Amino acid sequence: MTKKQYSTEFKREAGAVRVDLGRAKTNKVAQGLYEKNVFVKDTVFYGYGLESVQ
Repeated sequence: MTKKQYSTEFKREAGAVRVDLGRAKTNKVAQGLYEKNVFVKDTVFYGYGLESVQ
């Protein structure tokens, strides 16, 4: 199974319409891997996260 097939299957099984991936801005290896496997870099939106507090 290719990464594209895996991500498509994962999305379908989860009932999702979109899959978002996060990476450091400096992680060019991950960015290249994602883009090679049909993910598209978002140039319009910034991502924000909130860590859980324990």
